Amino acid sequence: GAVENPGRSKALRKAIARILTVINEEE
Repeated sequence: GAVENPGRSKALRKAIARILTVINEEE
């Protein structure tokens, strides 16, 4: 989980935030 792999969770959140930003910019 997040406790076992904090780096992976952090990267995942960053990736999701980036995707959401791109979608918002396209709209």
